[in-house]
Amino acid sequence: MRIWLAVLSMIILVVAILTIKMTIWESTKEEKQPQETPRQPAQPTLPRAAPPSTPSPDVEQFFPLGTNTKLGKQVLWMHPNKYDDSWVNDASQWDTVADALDVFGFFFIQVDKANGDAFEKKLLKQKGIRISIEVGGLRPFQCDGTTFFNQIDKPVFDKLVNGGHKNFIVSLDAPFTYTVQDGFHSQCAQLFASGDNAKFSASGCDPKTTMQCSYTVSQVADELIEYLALFAKNYPHAEIGWIEPLPLLRFSSYPSEKPPIDGKSFPDFKQIVDVLMQKIAAYNAANDPDIKLSFFHSDSYFTGMMVPIIQNTYDSWAKHIAASNYLRTKGLRFGILLNDYRKTLPTQAEKDKAFSEGVLNYYDCWHAKGGTLDDVVVESWVGDHPSLGVPEEKTYTFTNLMTKLIQRMLDQNYAPKCDAQKIIQDILDMPAESPKNSRNQ
Repeated sequence: MRIWLAVLSMIILVVAILTIKMTIWESTKEEKQPQETPRQPAQPTLPRAAPPSTPSPDVEQFFPLGTNTKLGKQVLWMHPNKYDDSWVNDASQWDTVADALDVFGFFFIQVDKANGDAFEKKLLKQKGIRISIEVGGLRPFQCDGTTFFNQIDKPVFDKLVNGGHKNFIVSLDAPFTYTVQDGFHSQCAQLFASGDNAKFSASGCDPKTTMQCSYTVSQVADELIEYLALFAKNYPHAEIGWIEPLPLLRFSSYPSEKPPIDGKSFPDFKQIVDVLMQKIAAYNAANDPDIKLSFFHSDSYFTGMMVPIIQNTYDSWAKHIAASNYLRTKGLRFGILLNDYRKTLPTQAEKDKAFSEGVLNYYDCWHAKGGTLDDVVVESWVGDHPSLGVPEEKTYTFTNLMTKLIQRMLDQNYAPKCDAQKIIQDILDMPAESPKNSRNQ
């Protein structure tokens, strides 16, 4: 009997011990369970491309245009009409755009007038964003390429190098249109010299266009070769391209969008390209280092592009697409300065809205018509188009417009549409005028 009592006592003791251990283990398990945090409502975000490796502020990397891009094959440029260091050096108000951007543009005067001998934008370097600068290259007040480079543009380029932006990009703004005989500005100068002030005022000419170089196409190309050779020798890590307003030039059988003054014919852009590229090839065959043009950008604001279509004269889209395809056969990247101007609109809010919608329509219509862009360049040089650069979340700011373009560039199912009739009606209801070209020297 005692034995059975002892056995029973042992069983009771073992059960008690096991019960205590299980209780302790369950308690510990509960303590280790992670606490579930309440789910936050999903915030709508813009799709972001994975940016390439970003150099540190003190280490500069050199990639030619079209390589190491952030949004696939296209290079994204932003060239605002105005900027403020308070946001250019702080990405908090435009971080989505800064992460996707390849090139940030400045005008000559912005760098030239900046204090000191170094022009540095640390945030752009940190984000791997290259600086572009738009300069003259040749102008009626200085028709010599060597002099223009050494005395006018080189000091500004040196400020970029001193600021650590050795891989800067140069856009030569309309050297042929400004200096070639019978080009738009040459015709303006001739009209000014005639003394017909009423006709000059009605022509759309810049009042400052009172001089001319009267060069042949070949002479302009020779002056540019001198300029490009000096550029290649002084800035081996920089790139250079060029801009012309295609609406002020013919292309093969296509006429100019703007009628020539006094019935004179504007030069043929195809001839300009052929002569310039032949002279570059001849120079490179006999000299070192080689000179190279990386790109061509057409200065064609959206409303102006639509004028021939409204007037039912010819297809300006087809002209520009033909020109873009021809330029690519010469090894040049192609882009359009995407912009629009509705200066007659009564309120600033309407101007901001029209600029943003005009750029997006431009991009959509260009692709809907079968065009492609190697460089997606949004540029404005008019102070109130648009009125604000940031924040990117605010409708119709410059950076807000850029986010909408980024969405299109990242959308694999992007199907461009062009409601030409609505656009034409909007233009007819809100007539626009081309602003004076005062963005450079």
